[in-house]
Formats: sequence, C-alpha cells, structure tokens
Amino acid sequence: MTEIKILEKNIKLRNIIAVSLITILIFISSFTLIILFKGNEEDAKLINLSGSQRMLSQKIAYLSLLHHQNLTSNLDSSTIKEAIQTSANLFLKNQNFLSELSVTQSDTIPKEVADIYFNAPHYLNNKIKRYVYNARKLSETSDTQLANEIIIEQFTPQVVDPLLIELDMVVKSIEQHVNNRIAYSQKLKIVIWVFMLVSFVLFAVVLLKPIHRVIRENYLEVLTAKQRSAELSFAMNKHAIVY
Repeated sequence: MTEIKILEKNIKLRNIIAVSLITILIFISSFTLIILFKGNEEDAKLINLSGSQRMLSQKIAYLSLLHHQNLTSNLDSSTIKEAIQTSANLFLKNQNFLSELSVTQSDTIPKEVADIYFNAPHYLNNKIKRYVYNARKLSETSDTQLANEIIIEQFTPQVVDPLLIELDMVVKSIEQHVNNRIAYSQKLKIVIWVFMLVSFVLFAVVLLKPIHRVIRENYLEVLTAKQRSAELSFAMNKHAIVY
C-alpha cells in the first residue's frame, strides 16, 4: 500500500512539473510572437509615414504654385494658404519624428537614413526645414515680388524633384530594413515552433515514459501476485481435508 502511495505522489509530482514547464514555454513563445507581430505593425506604420512625406512635398509644391498664381491674378487664396500651412506643419512634424528616431539607439530605422538626413551630400533634414520655412513664408505674403522669389528659390521642378528623390531614398532604405527584419522574424518563429516541438518530445521521454514504465512494472507485479494467490488457493483447495 505504501508503494502505491509513493507511486501516486510520483505521478502527481511529474504531472505538475510537466504542466508547469509546458505553460512556461507556451507563455514565453506567445510573448515573443506578440512582440514580433507588434514590431511588424510598427514597421508598416513607419513605411507609411515615410511614404507620406513624398506625397506632402508634392502637395506643398502644388499648393504653393497655385497660391502664387492666385496672387498674380488677384484672386482669393485664403483656403489655399490654410492648406499650405496645414501640409507644411504635418510635413515638419513627421520629419521631426523620423529624424529623432533615426539618431536614437533603435533598430527601427537603419543608419543609412540618419546619414541621408544629417550628413553630406544630402543634408535632407535641413532641406526639409528650409522647404517648410519657405512654404509658410509664401502662405503669409501678399507681395507678388516676394512670392516670385520664393517660388524660384524653392518650388521649381529643379528644386522639388531632387528633394523627392532623396525622400524616396529614405523610403526605400526603410523598406529594405523592414524586409530584413521580417525575414528574421520568420526564421525566429520557425525556431520557436521547433524548440517547442522538441521540448514536448523531451517532456514525453523524460517525464511521461518513466511513469509509464513504473505503472507497467507495478501492474505486472499485481498480476504476478494475483496469479500466485490463485495458484495457492487452488493448491489449498486441492489438498484440503474434508471432514
């Protein structure tokens, strides 16, 4: 009876260990996958944000030319001026976020982007600030001559197109970096699933197989004892003295 109790405790302890380890593994793997999925979502937002900078640069240039045309034609341009201000503010806000992110110790944006923003030959960050400054200045003026000077300095195709090319360089650099991160994430997911599968097999071998062996051995002992008891009873009945 004592051996059976010991066996029951043994089985219970092994079951607790197995369930605990499996729970811990599932938690760790799930937590890791959540982090990876969240990182992928942030990467997608970053690509969209950097891509929107190209659109905003073109929108500001178009609105600036339209405002200049209205000035020279003595037409009302109040709505366009507000649109220029709104687009310029958003353009600068996005740029401040991206530029700050590029210089932090983060794996979100590659080093190449920081080089484009702050180093020769691009100095894109300064160009964008100048672009926004001139857009705001243009939206605030009613002087046709000053407007002409700003358009020639900042919003001709010779100036806008190179800016667009450099903004496109940023987007492509981020996209390439994100693609590399996604490929790494896919490999990591495979490693996690393989690790979990191997762990489950090890649990079965280390924890469950010994239990099966002990149960089998005890079951054989019970069968042997039962068989001996039956043989003994048979022998006693066979040689019993009947009075």
